[in-house]
Amino acid sequence: MLNRIDYSINTVLEFPNIWTKIDDIYRKIVEPNYKFKIVYKIKKDTIYIVWIYREQNSWK
Repeated sequence: MLNRIDYSINTVLEFPNIWTKIDDIYRKIVEPNYKFKIVYKIKKDTIYIVWIYREQNSWK
């Protein structure tokens, strides 16, 4: 899973605008195999990773 997160972050560095916009500030990457999301923002020439989290199923 860590390799997948690293890969996703590297794609943000190369192609910061290709991922889904949440609003005017934030974008997100959704990784379906491990069900994690990475939320980030772009400010001038800097990319800030704001949040990395994994979705949990509420049912058992």
